[in-house]
Amino acid sequence: MSTIDPMNVEPFLHLDLETASIFMLVLCCLLLCLAQRAGARGGIGVGVLFASAAALATTSLRADIALGTLGAACLVQASFCYRATHIGAIGLAVAGICTALAGWLHGRGVQEAAFILSMIALVIRVGPWPVQLAMSSLTTRAMGEHVRQLGMLMPLLFVHLRYLDHLDLAIAWSVPMVQVGACSMLIGGLASLSTPTLSGFFIITSSVHGAIILMACGAAGAGHEAAALFAGMTACVATGGLGAIVEAVRQRAGERSLVVAGGLSNSMPRLAALFLLFGAAGLGLPATAGFLADDLMLHALWQESPVSTAIVILSNGLLVIATWRAATRVFFGTDPIRHSDDARFADRILAGACLIGLVVLGFAPRLVLDPSLALLKANPVAGIVETQGVRN
Repeated sequence: MSTIDPMNVEPFLHLDLETASIFMLVLCCLLLCLAQRAGARGGIGVGVLFASAAALATTSLRADIALGTLGAACLVQASFCYRATHIGAIGLAVAGICTALAGWLHGRGVQEAAFILSMIALVIRVGPWPVQLAMSSLTTRAMGEHVRQLGMLMPLLFVHLRYLDHLDLAIAWSVPMVQVGACSMLIGGLASLSTPTLSGFFIITSSVHGAIILMACGAAGAGHEAAALFAGMTACVATGGLGAIVEAVRQRAGERSLVVAGGLSNSMPRLAALFLLFGAAGLGLPATAGFLADDLMLHALWQESPVSTAIVILSNGLLVIATWRAATRVFFGTDPIRHSDDARFADRILAGACLIGLVVLGFAPRLVLDPSLALLKANPVAGIVETQGVRN
């Protein structure tokens, strides 16, 4: 297979990108639609704008264009949520600036600095402990914007893995990133057992999945790019879907305590089922993408750090317990208020489509893995360096 120089071709779709990028864009658009249902600002036009940015970044064959587009989209989103949460908006703005600067530096051949800035942007947006302040503020005050940024996180992860995780610096940081992510995940798993509210549970759950994405980036530096992309996509969709369901519950019944039983399943059976399905999908439910993502990531992590792998297994078990605790406390028992407003038709369609995507990937992971292996195993950095040498 011939090597394509990403700096000397037009930024249009290449054959190796087709399956993986199309599937990713479908999941991204579904999360963008769920974000609007969860209260994200803007109408259909804004959703199309973000989807177009994701499509351009995913299919572009130039890293500077892809990263610059995603950085601009992140800055636009920061302006949308500034009134709701200053901290969340500042976090998105910093992430957007870092992403755009990474694209600018990559276009000038400064790949290692671009890698560092891209990692800073990713860490801010996924929010692993102890840097979850911006994302926890979004989940508390603007859940719709958090779901939206999770949708836009998938193309950013794709671009990062494609252009920046082949560097020597990424290889050197691979094991430390896995170890830091595992420790972050363990702290989150322990904290999830004692959260008193539904919002607090989701903040910690989102942070734990952020730690998984951080570990995925580390594993990608050691050569596990396809597994990292698959795990990152699964984490984004499962977390975004769960966040939309949590926001639907809060809109209908207010903040829910995890100290006493809430009994909302009597009046919200569909939301209860969706909560359990998204929560379980993110934790490795068989027949979903989460099951295969966990298997792929555990194999990748074991090769880099067996101790971290054991910590990840323990942390995942703790989060399973916390998820079941949250579901039983919010939805089981006697409902003292008796709400009648369950998941609406549009909510069910969008959430169901996200779950179908997770199930399809669970049964046919090669839709993403095979083209990702062909694309991400290629080293675009070499082509860039050769091109710059010819120009000089």
